[in-house]
Amino acid sequence: MVISSTGRCAASPGASLPGSGCTPWHRRLFDPAAYRVVLFDQRGCGRSRPHASSPETELSGNTTGNLIADIELLRVHLNVERWLVLGGSWGSALALAYAERFPTRVTELILFGVGTGRREEFDWLFRDGLGSCFPEEWERRRSALPGADRVGDIVEAYCRLGR
Repeated sequence: MVISSTGRCAASPGASLPGSGCTPWHRRLFDPAAYRVVLFDQRGCGRSRPHASSPETELSGNTTGNLIADIELLRVHLNVERWLVLGGSWGSALALAYAERFPTRVTELILFGVGTGRREEFDWLFRDGLGSCFPEEWERRRSALPGADRVGDIVEAYCRLGR
């Protein structure tokens, strides 16, 4: 896990749980005068290694339960009694799961880009649903594939390219 912190040490603690790794944008969501925010790239995402996109990466331990345990270990390691938890995208589902498991450790819960992680949502995003909203961008994504792979499941086609 890659961890960084910003803000005054004596300020209110907060944790940022992004869906795919922290960026400078996540840091700007907190006033450093008011919050000591901990930003971390959870297992397999962002700058953490091994990265989940690597074909050699073993993912059996990358479970929601283990990610929640990682967050709690980090809170204990940093000697934080309670903290604000912010989550976006997959991080919103993870933040909600953490707050459900450790409700006495969460002072506030801020969620954005909320999704349930259901197959239907991923299919809409990555298998033509989004294409109806952004047809030019979708076609550009499809046209980047070899001709024979442009028909059918675009996700499977990109997976084959990555192997």
